[in-house]
Amino acid sequence: IPSSIPSSIPSSIPSSIPSSSPSAIPSESSQPSSQPSSQPSESLKPSVSSSPSSQPSESLEPTFSSQPSSQPSESLVPSVSSQPSGQPSESLVPSVSSQPSLEPSFAPSYAGFPMEGTQIFPGKANAIYSPDNKYQLILNNSGNLRLKSCTGTFSTGSCSGSSAVEWQSGTTGGTVAALQVDGNLAVYASSAIWSSGTCYNCNGIGGAPAPDAVYQLYLPGDTSSCPCKNYMCVVVDLASPVGGKAYYYAVDNGTTFETVTTCT
Repeated sequence: IPSSIPSSIPSSIPSSIPSSSPSAIPSESSQPSSQPSSQPSESLKPSVSSSPSSQPSESLEPTFSSQPSSQPSESLVPSVSSQPSGQPSESLVPSVSSQPSLEPSFAPSYAGFPMEGTQIFPGKANAIYSPDNKYQLILNNSGNLRLKSCTGTFSTGSCSGSSAVEWQSGTTGGTVAALQVDGNLAVYASSAIWSSGTCYNCNGIGGAPAPDAVYQLYLPGDTSSCPCKNYMCVVVDLASPVGGKAYYYAVDNGTTFETVTTCT
């Protein structure tokens, strides 16, 4: 028994219990620690900070801190950030990119094909397609330039449904087709063997000189910007009036493109 304990204390009180501690709460140390323990007490009554005034029962009242917890209980309070999350939950908020997708596609990102010297070599991998993949302009291995339609799509280069030839140049031996800067669509072997006749200096076209003028090729269908969407067409920038446009269509096989007064 330490000498500081008065002699009047009954001998039945264990000497290891300090006189200032309540008998109902045992303490492992003779002096309370000034630092909180890193290991929680296994006692039925947990150690409670002096900030909340009482000692709540774990079975009835959960312990709350005066500051919001950085790790709230998932079962009661979902974690919500004051700033929008960089990785939103897919089940609640779909991720939306502010930039367009960079995934390649057989469909162009524009409806028209600028006449800027693009070359079409034989094979479906070198063909051009309408944005909805319903039409394909292809130079086949025999050298014939063909416009084909598909009841499905050409999304893989091959038609997923039934295909049909809508127009053809009727050429043989062609090795390349070209969307020329002067506004002509032409098929070449050793020299030109067919053209659309839509160049700015072609007879009767009246187009503005390239390259200042912009000529475009459109395949048929809803994605075409030509007034008549039933045919492939070339849009010609006119020299007069300035800013005017003319539309020439692939109506008959093997012939030059022509204007139409009635879209059939």
